[in-house]
This record gives sequence, structure tokens and C-alpha cells, in this order.
Amino acid sequence: MKIKETDSQSSFIPRLKEEEIIKIQKDLSSRLEKSHLFQYEKDINVYSIPILMSKEEHQSLSEDCLEILDLIMKIPGTLFKNDIEAYLDLLGYDSGEKQLLMSFHDFSSSDCWFSRADIIKSEEGFKLIEFNVDSSVGGMETGQLSRIVQELHGQRLKDYHFLDPYEGMIKGFEELFSTLGWKKEEKTIGIIDWYPDMLEYLQDHKNLAGILLENGFNSVVCHQENMIKKGNNLYLGDRKIDVLYKFFLLSDAKKGISHMTDLLHPVHISDVRIINSVYTDIYSNKGNLALLWDTRYFETLSAEQQNLVKKYIPWTKFFTPQSTIVHRGSLISFKEFVFNNKASLVLKPIKGYGGDGVILGWTVSSEEWKEEIEMIMNRDEPYIVQERVESKPKELPYVKDEKVEWLDTDLNYGLLLCKNSPNGLFVRGVPKKANSLTNINQGASIGTVLIKNI
Repeated sequence: MKIKETDSQSSFIPRLKEEEIIKIQKDLSSRLEKSHLFQYEKDINVYSIPILMSKEEHQSLSEDCLEILDLIMKIPGTLFKNDIEAYLDLLGYDSGEKQLLMSFHDFSSSDCWFSRADIIKSEEGFKLIEFNVDSSVGGMETGQLSRIVQELHGQRLKDYHFLDPYEGMIKGFEELFSTLGWKKEEKTIGIIDWYPDMLEYLQDHKNLAGILLENGFNSVVCHQENMIKKGNNLYLGDRKIDVLYKFFLLSDAKKGISHMTDLLHPVHISDVRIINSVYTDIYSNKGNLALLWDTRYFETLSAEQQNLVKKYIPWTKFFTPQSTIVHRGSLISFKEFVFNNKASLVLKPIKGYGGDGVILGWTVSSEEWKEEIEMIMNRDEPYIVQERVESKPKELPYVKDEKVEWLDTDLNYGLLLCKNSPNGLFVRGVPKKANSLTNINQGASIGTVLIKNI
């Protein structure tokens, strides 16, 4: 779906007076604290004004991202002829990770509910730089944030709406229970995370349990050490668990492979359902973006699909220093190409979250860049090289010590999806002058995106 690119923020309310911004920011902070939102990150800054987007733009972006996710999910079958082990080898998974992933291969489609496309809006349009496919994707609470921001602005935002990710989640559970003929009062959802790491996010899990209860679903917060398997069933104490809402990561599960394989056995015989099994981790692997550009896969796509990849996916390639590349008519080593073009390149580990290990070429000296390249070459962990996508900055207010400073801000949009439907939208941002990653774990601020009603 093609649309005319617009700068949605230009249609936003006129710049507010400093005292009004300060008041909204104070009220926002108070409301967030009372709602126990973002409690795991005490110093997080939350924008007091929303980013705006047209309904048409949001619809087009959502449809295109869903199609890109579908292309990613078809890579194993199309490019590897369902040789899953070869696919996992290329994506850098070790033997323990492969054991866990292979055991859940059959669940790759049916249990894949939640995902988030990380997108930057450049002068050329939207560019998708990562896809995270997991039930622990950040941003699920942004519906609550959107509701608070809209209420604080009142009539100024009456013509805009938002999608609440938790509403999409509830709809998913309603459909699951209906399909299985289950009664809510007879079943229990286990919100399962990894102990002790989960203690940092315990309030978030309690908030989620409260939302499920408000909608008639019984749930408990549990972890790998307090759940037990009895026959083909899972229990927390005397409480039988019927659905696992998984929050632990593959990197957690590999710490106890034999225990987790045994504990999750009931999932394999369908006595216990799971939301986003460990297998969906493979769709988050950044190596998939390089495979979208791989000639062998790219040429199997229709012209429309090829144009979609060209439009959204920045040039991405596995970092294989021993290979060669044609650059400006000359055949040169790939290592030399990467070294000489640091201002326009990003190095990323193909696995992991939170911006860990990501190196922005334009933020380091030539010597530092060279050292990073040499270190990566000596690691077992594969990396990708990705073309830099420069954000089209938005001017946003930052409040500190009762003063407001409007700064050009680089934004990373988080487009949430649930079961083939759009499920929320938010942003993370850093002042352009900071020249850093737009990641919450790296100090970015968070904000909401509202969609025009018509």
C-alpha cells in the first residue's frame, strides 16, 4: 500500500507554554507512579506530548511490517528447504540453543502471538532496522501511557486514538479459550519468567496479572524453580497451569536445558498451551535481515515483495571479513569496505537485546572502529553490517529543574503486532546531539504515538 509521506508532527497542537509543559510533565510522572508503570527503570524520561500519525500511514506501515514478518518466517522453508539445523547454524546458535529451538520447531506458527518492529523514519521514509518476536517485547504498557497522555491534554487530542496492546492480548486469549471450549473460571494462565532475574520486573508481571483478572482470566506469576510437572500437567503448588505466557528468553532457558526440556514436555503433547515458545527467538535474529537481501532468497520473491524489502530494509549483510565485495567498480575485501565506510555503517551482533554490542561507526574514531572490527573477528558470535539509517528529527520538550528545553530528537518507533493485527505504537528517543542508540537500556526516553481518527 503506497501513501504520501507526511510529517505527522506538523499537524500537532501549537507549541505549549513552558509552564503548561511543566505541569503536564509533573502530572504525568505522578500518574505513572500511581499506576506502577515503568517502575523497573526509575530514571526513565517520558515525553509529555505524543507523536502523531495519520490513520492511513499507520495502516500502511502495519500491513507492510506484517508482510515482512511473513517473509522472515518463510526463510527456513524457502532458502534452507526446511533444513532447520543448517539455518540455526548460520544464525549463530550453539548446540544447547539448537537443542531447545529444535524441540519447539513444530510450534513456530501457532504460538507466535507477539512481535515488535523497530522502525526509524528517515528522509526517505520508514526503515525497519530490527524485528523482535517474543512475548516479552517491550512496550506492552504503552496503551496505559497513551490513555494518561490523552487525558492530560484533553480536547487538544480529541480527534486521535491509540491501540492498547493489552486489549489485543485479551482478544487473543478470548479466541484461544473459545476455540478450545474452555471456561475462564476453570483454567489458569501461568505468567512464567526466569528466577531470579524476574524480580526486577515483578511489578510488571503483577500489573499483567491484574489486567487478566479484570477480564475474567485466572493467572499466577511463576518461574522455572517453583513449577513442577506431574504426568502431562504443570502445577504451581496445587494450582494446575493450562497456558504458559512466556517471558523468559532463550538465553535464560539454555542455563538449564535438561530441566526446561523436561518441565515443558506437556507443551509438546498439547496438554499445556504456550504463548511465543522459545522457537520464536529465531525470527528476532538480525541475521534474517541479511537473508532478506541474500540473492538466493531475494530472487524467489515477487516484484512487489522485492520492492517491499528495498523500501523498508536497510542494506544488511553478514560480517564475513574474508569475503569480497564490489565497491565503486572494484573488487575489494569486505573487511576493507567496512573499515573505510564507518560513517555510514552499524555493526550488530545477530542475537541479543537492549542494544548490547551494537557499534555505531560514526560515533567512534577510526582507531576504535578498527579495534572493534578486529575484536569481532576473534569472537565466535556472528555480526551483521547494516547501512546507517538517519532519523528525521522531531523537536520534543525535555523538562529538568523546572525548565523546558526543546531539542531535535532521533526517534525509534516500536510497532507492536499481535496475531496478524496492529497492536500498539510508541517511540523511544534521544536528543540528536547525544548521537547514541535510541534504546531504553541505553538511556532513551519513551513516548506514545496517537493515530488520527479519520
